[in-house]
Amino acid sequence: MNVPPRWLIVMGILVYGSLAVFSITHSDRSISGDAPEYISLSKDLGVQTFRLPGYPLFLKVCGSINTAILVQCFIGVGLIFLAWHFFYELGGRRGALFGTFFLCFEFSVMMHQRMVLSESIFLPVLMSAVGFGIRKPLRAAICFGLLALIHPTGLI
Repeated sequence: MNVPPRWLIVMGILVYGSLAVFSITHSDRSISGDAPEYISLSKDLGVQTFRLPGYPLFLKVCGSINTAILVQCFIGVGLIFLAWHFFYELGGRRGALFGTFFLCFEFSVMMHQRMVLSESIFLPVLMSAVGFGIRKPLRAAICFGLLALIHPTGLI
């Protein structure tokens, strides 16, 4: 069956779970850079020149910053499964193992999951769009549309 090894899943749960606990107990460290602007936009969902409503809508749906960080860390664990399937098609089991490990446990990917940044949901949606690519073009188009609302410069 095409699933990641248990040790990789357990490692992902431990890493992203500890990031979630750290971020929730030290929430002041999760808010930096663009985060205050995203948080203020999530309160009224207005569109500004440089900020589209995709990520602020995500924050609004989550309800609180701590919930958003927790959901983002769950997305990080889900990224293991998404990356595994994506890389398995490209390089078999060995390619999936190396690709998933290095993508999901790469330092900047892990740090984005614990911070209030649009990158935390951008990467999984981008991988979904590329993964759907040829076989399911409508789903790929929907994902690329979501990407344009989350982080449009990432599509360039």
